[in-house]
Amino acid sequence: MKIKYSGVLPAALVLLLMITGCSDMEEIHNEYLQGEKIYSGILDSLEVNSGYERLEIAGSTRFLWTAKEVIVEWDDNMEVFQIEENPGEEFKMIVNNLEERSYEFQVYTQDTDGNKSITQTVTGRSVGEIFKSNQQARRIVNIESLLDGTFINWAHKTESEHGIFTEIKYSNTDGGMTTDTIYPDEVSTKLINWEPLGELKINSFIKSGDRGIDTIPLSTVEDMLPPTPIIKLDKDLFTLLRMPSDNPGTFYGGDPVQYLFDGDGTWRGDSFGYHSGLNSIPHHFTIDLGVMTSIRKAKLDLRDPNNFTGNNPTEIEFWGRTDIEGAETSSSDAAEFEAKGWQLLYRGTVDGANNQSLEVEIEDESVIRYLRYRVIGSVGGGSAQLTEMTFWGEDIQSL
Repeated sequence: MKIKYSGVLPAALVLLLMITGCSDMEEIHNEYLQGEKIYSGILDSLEVNSGYERLEIAGSTRFLWTAKEVIVEWDDNMEVFQIEENPGEEFKMIVNNLEERSYEFQVYTQDTDGNKSITQTVTGRSVGEIFKSNQQARRIVNIESLLDGTFINWAHKTESEHGIFTEIKYSNTDGGMTTDTIYPDEVSTKLINWEPLGELKINSFIKSGDRGIDTIPLSTVEDMLPPTPIIKLDKDLFTLLRMPSDNPGTFYGGDPVQYLFDGDGTWRGDSFGYHSGLNSIPHHFTIDLGVMTSIRKAKLDLRDPNNFTGNNPTEIEFWGRTDIEGAETSSSDAAEFEAKGWQLLYRGTVDGANNQSLEVEIEDESVIRYLRYRVIGSVGGGSAQLTEMTFWGEDIQSL
């Protein structure tokens, strides 16, 4: 059987197409009737800066236009920041009360008509106790006492990556505390009027990351100042007085002035130092130290024991005075020294037979300027030699 189609179906199809076309045209028409979508101004060049349990979001206002508020959303939180009339070139927002971790923020603006800007996504990190505990306070390498003062020497600033400054407080001789601030590029700090064995407190401050907005104090480091420093005296200030009773030390033609204080204690031969001459025990000579000080240590450089030790001292004395007026003696007699006002600072035996270099500690704390070195015994007992003399003192006072 053949099926015949009537004209009814084509007519229905045409009617359906006409209805669909009219509906699409109406939607397009309505969209145009509603007008173009309006956006609020936008914060440009957003950046996030780390803070201590907070963050700062900042952006340029050059495209902000009529926007009146900025909305920041993160996780399930939202905060609205009002924009003042003249916000300047940069608008900053602080998001507080954040745990120490990384965050992702959605940032957009809104104007008074409710128009919103395009949403921007930025990330940043809030720091806290974990970050703080991983930072190192500025470290002291040593405390060094020199002729021109006592100095704290600091470790290189790279050890404290985020360090901003360090504050020290230390006991002073007035009974109080002195405060000083040290910045990263400083490598040493001079201590002023400091009290030996007094308190030393070190407080270092860091920033909260590479673009940190917060200054974070690290835990206080407590230390102690050193004892009164014993400092090597400047030999350029030394002078041999050559008083009438002094032994000149020139038996082999060497000039003690030239060699005793030149900084070279190496044995270089009989004529390169001090030689008292034959049958000269006891004997002495006198030195003007060029400063007022309390002598605490002396070093004597002698002949090389592998060469000949016959003239190395075995028993010595040091005597001192603050002034030289009326100090001359007619001999090297100890009783006459005392009668003339010389004060015995040290008497002791030394092992000149086995050592080329000797050091003696001097306990007497008398402040002097003039020092007498007296030899009352030597290997062989006839004469004595020296190649170098070095002294250390405390409470050094320049003249």
